[in-house]
Formats: sequence, structure tokens, C-alpha cells
Amino acid sequence: TMAVVLVAIDLAWVLAASQARKLLKSKRAMKIANRISATTMAGAAAAIATRS
Repeated sequence: TMAVVLVAIDLAWVLAASQARKLLKSKRAMKIANRISATTMAGAAAAIATRS
């Protein structure tokens, strides 16, 4: 049972990665993805900084 669940999860990740690769082929999409990632990282850094 555990092996079936793990295989199903891995297949889901493979499909997600395949779709992401198709989406991120253009320069515009990569630029947007990079901006979202940077904003997320900045938000996480701010959240950590305000906890102390």
C-alpha cells in the first residue's frame, strides 16, 4: 500500500514538473516566476526578522 501511494505521489510530481517546464519556456514567464519567488523570499525573511 505504501509503495503504491509513493509511486502515485512521484507521478504527480513528474506531471507537475512537466507542466511547469512547458509554462516556463518563455522569457516573460521566467521573469514573472522570478519576481514571485523573490517576493516570497522577501516576505519569509521579513516574517523571520519580525519574530525575534
